[in-house]
Amino acid sequence: MRRAAFFLLLAFVATIPLNSALSLGAVGSMNKFIGFAAGGAWVAVFVTSGRLRHLLRFHLVLLAFLFWALLSLVIWSDAVEAPVETLPLLAVMVVMLWDSCKTEWDVDAVLQAFVVGAGLAALSLLYNYRLGVAIGFEEYGFFDPDNMVTVRFQAAGTDPNELGVMLAAAIAMAAYLLSKGSFGSKGLRILNLLFVPAGVLAIALTGSRTGALALGVALAFALYSGRRLRFGGRLLGLTGIVLGVLAIQEFVPAVTIERILGTADNALSGDFSGRGLVWLEGLELFAQNPAIGVGAYSFSASVPSGLPAHSLPIQASAELGAVGLVLLVTVLAIAASAARTSYRWGDGFWVALMAIWALGALTLSWTYQKFTYLVLSMIVAAWMAQENPRLERPAVPSARSHLLANRTRRSALTIGRDRPGFRPDVTKPPVETDWP
Repeated sequence: MRRAAFFLLLAFVATIPLNSALSLGAVGSMNKFIGFAAGGAWVAVFVTSGRLRHLLRFHLVLLAFLFWALLSLVIWSDAVEAPVETLPLLAVMVVMLWDSCKTEWDVDAVLQAFVVGAGLAALSLLYNYRLGVAIGFEEYGFFDPDNMVTVRFQAAGTDPNELGVMLAAAIAMAAYLLSKGSFGSKGLRILNLLFVPAGVLAIALTGSRTGALALGVALAFALYSGRRLRFGGRLLGLTGIVLGVLAIQEFVPAVTIERILGTADNALSGDFSGRGLVWLEGLELFAQNPAIGVGAYSFSASVPSGLPAHSLPIQASAELGAVGLVLLVTVLAIAASAARTSYRWGDGFWVALMAIWALGALTLSWTYQKFTYLVLSMIVAAWMAQENPRLERPAVPSARSHLLANRTRRSALTIGRDRPGFRPDVTKPPVETDWP
């Protein structure tokens, strides 16, 4: 039962990059449906076993943050049609990830599942590009290379800015798994290698400036982690990156490239694609309600522009006040410390992953986004897997290895039997195996 719950958890993580791309009608998105199934299976395991992994201070503070957000939503929030079930589900997700990811193998499996889901999202985006379906196509029609009015593409049911950052995180995950070389089958390693150029092209097609910055961090880590590979692996990895860059020159519209290259000018102007005004409104909203905020999911309804916060710190401070902000800063401080401590084990991967997430959090409303809680939870889970080597998952021996082990034991007892005074060591215990 526990193994089935873990595989459902992997399926849930794989559908996070797809967001609401796969809809099941009244049930909701595929991600929500699998999330309910995974949560139900985990609760069943907990009830039958009666055991729950001891929660750390990180989890207690994070759960307190989610409880405070739920309390504000129920009591004083002005949000209309807010997804009340999201906050309890995020709490279950955090505990479920912690209880399920006890070893390095578990952590790597979750990362691999996310890469698979990101690959499907990239394929969906490339398919939309092939069809000519760009953002705003309902108004402007199909993408016309001679009339560059729609220059950004997205996967079905996703936001291009959010998808760009998640694809960059997936590229870093793929590079990390490739650099280890000990996780997954040959097919998964090939999949990770192929995802790198596809992810680079997909990020460029989103036209996301934040995604482009996150991609820079991901590629820097990929080049840094490549030193652990052999020459052939380095050559293949570098070839994948070069192919992605060449694909950008070949397939990405010129106006999209110009938009990405204008990131520095946009930032220096203080406009940030219209976000600057919204951030000022958020700071004013926080000044009006400094203690408890205006309530979860009510930012857009409380500012004159009616726009989302486009920043996790601004959204959290305006909606949850100083209480929520203190809890959030505490959570981030613990996660940052865990990422720094895991630097040697992850070869800087966890620091790079948190940096990629931070770039997205600064410009996106990710206070209640599943990707935020996935990244922070996995950083702490990886840190504990490093600190507890006794929890390493043992390799399950095959029947052949079990037979060879016993044969080696019998050979050791018979070698030298003809020598004078030979006495076999019968005090050693028989060969033990790690069968689950």
